[in-house]
Amino acid sequence: MAHGDFIQPVMKEEAVEAVGLMDELLTEVFEAPARIEKRKLARLAKKASDGAGS
Repeated sequence: MAHGDFIQPVMKEEAVEAVGLMDELLTEVFEAPARIEKRKLARLAKKASDGAGS
């Protein structure tokens, strides 16, 4: 089935669900780590600028 050798036809609802699940998975794998890193860098930059004024 991974290569399109389907035994039964895929219903539209199943295809839509599969695409939705893949969207969530790809968001978690690729986008979430980038968002976390961006927040971390912003926090460190703020901490560094707060400490520079002391």
